[in-house]
Amino acid sequence: MNPLFRLAGRIRPSARTLMGEPPPGPDSQGAARPSAATQAVAVFLLLLTASRFWYAGTHELVQDEAYYWQWARHLDWGYYDNTPLVALVIRACITLLGSNPVGVRAGAILSALVAAAFIYLLARRLLGVPV
Repeated sequence: MNPLFRLAGRIRPSARTLMGEPPPGPDSQGAARPSAATQAVAVFLLLLTASRFWYAGTHELVQDEAYYWQWARHLDWGYYDNTPLVALVIRACITLLGSNPVGVRAGAILSALVAAAFIYLLARRLLGVPV
């Protein structure tokens, strides 16, 4: 038996550990309803993201952010110390939100939101309890 399976069995002895728990039962509309913990995490992440956008709009760019902004203004296939994806993300955000500190930082803020959501989902799946 694979040692990882034995370790997973010690953490959570359920036979469904590796496959994840079944979704909660359907509500009156037939759609699965997220748990209270999931709703609380979603609200927390949205508030955290809103505070990050507020901060992005009230503080000036630091040296690295201004450097990356220059990359977005002058796109190229590669840069001395980074890949072109940073410049492409910033260019997309400043195209949508304007050429301002919020536009420059929006890609990083949204990436942090997505990463935090996936970390929560991974923890919930591995631990099997509301995290």
